[in-house]
Amino acid sequence: RINEGGAIQAGLTNQPSTATTFIGQKQDLDFRVFPNPAFNIPIYLQITLPKASALNIEFFDLSGREIYMEKVPPQPAGEFLFLLDPKIARPGAMLVRVSSQTATRVKRLVFMTE
Repeated sequence: RINEGGAIQAGLTNQPSTATTFIGQKQDLDFRVFPNPAFNIPIYLQITLPKASALNIEFFDLSGREIYMEKVPPQPAGEFLFLLDPKIARPGAMLVRVSSQTATRVKRLVFMTE
């Protein structure tokens, strides 16, 4: 679940791996995580920003505990790739939250070991 402020709460384990939650103006922010499910690093976020904005990129385990957070300086409007730090990857499911100044999106990433 995600509360009105965009905070992740426990209880997301029964949602499908394509679960996306959107808060803010429609089409203001979008991203995808690939590959997903991931078996090896590298893992990328492809982020689309219709307007220039700074970003927060956060990773949470399914209990809602923050695993990693990075503040990204203002980016111009458009698409860009963000390479995930390998220390983020842990076996199992994680939630990825990307927030701009006007919107927040959350998606699930599944990382599997071989």
